[in-house]
Amino acid sequence: MPNPDRLRPSWALLLLAGGQSRRTAPHHKALVPVSGKPLLLHLVDQFAGLAPGRCALSTGPDANFHRQLSSLPLPSHWTTLADSHSDHCGPLAGIAAGLAWLAHTGYDWLAVCPVDCPHASPSLFDDLHQAAEASGSEVISATDHTGERSLISLWHRQCLGTVERALARHQYAIHRCLAELQATQWALTASDAWQLHNLNDPASLAAFAAQCASRPSALPTSADET
Repeated sequence: MPNPDRLRPSWALLLLAGGQSRRTAPHHKALVPVSGKPLLLHLVDQFAGLAPGRCALSTGPDANFHRQLSSLPLPSHWTTLADSHSDHCGPLAGIAAGLAWLAHTGYDWLAVCPVDCPHASPSLFDDLHQAAEASGSEVISATDHTGERSLISLWHRQCLGTVERALARHQYAIHRCLAELQATQWALTASDAWQLHNLNDPASLAAFAAQCASRPSALPTSADET
């Protein structure tokens, strides 16, 4: 008989959407319209099968973005997390908010996904979790086959203190925090690295829109949890 602890999901999801979106102005990157809906909602659809209480959205300190979010049909079981820092401190502040939230969820790992990575899927984080458990590391970050690191990563709940201390020292560079935590890198093969692609310019957004229009059901989705 399978061990129930092995079957219980061990990670909760954090979408990072608190950036300043300079490249997609005047739109906030999360709100850029792609095939009839904001980019953020494409990510929400990707993870639609995750159980209530398992998904959070880091919104950063931008009050205007918070107001715009209120008009979106975001599922009611998603938790929105504003940064505790008034300035834009980068993704590390969002991860700190996510780790603080994680402590109340019962999950051990925080799966971090930027809002401009719509190809990421639950199965990718399941694989990342297996690699993290095998490595014994408290943080594992995905890289492509060339070694280029992605913000797609998995952080154990015990990392919160280290992240908060880095922010208190005004050390916002995420690579420094990863080095301090001795993060493991997990490399995807060349054929799988497309899952890490981020949409950071008009050309990549247009390419994703064309993909959505031509193959609306091609992107991987998760099975409903029971």
